[in-house]
Amino acid sequence: NGRNPLGGARVENLSPAAALDLGLDLFSKGVAIVAIDDNGYAAAQGFQSGDIIHTVNGVPIKRVGDLTRAMTGTRWDIVLERGGRRATLSFAG
Repeated sequence: NGRNPLGGARVENLSPAAALDLGLDLFSKGVAIVAIDDNGYAAAQGFQSGDIIHTVNGVPIKRVGDLTRAMTGTRWDIVLERGGRRATLSFAG
């Protein structure tokens, strides 16, 4: 929630069951986007269901609580994985 690049994204801790539902590697770890509100900030920024968030501002994201804490502030450098590839996206709010 909130006014940040992931606003409108529903995330959850990756488990084998969640990974299977998203078509990801069963051994994937971390936090994944599982749904996107088409009218939210996350959709406007190009995030997709199945994206795995690895770090925010250099802080490792292992659980949803880590992501929640990392999304405070006004600048975000997010390392995510999509389709087996990593990318760094930068946002200022």
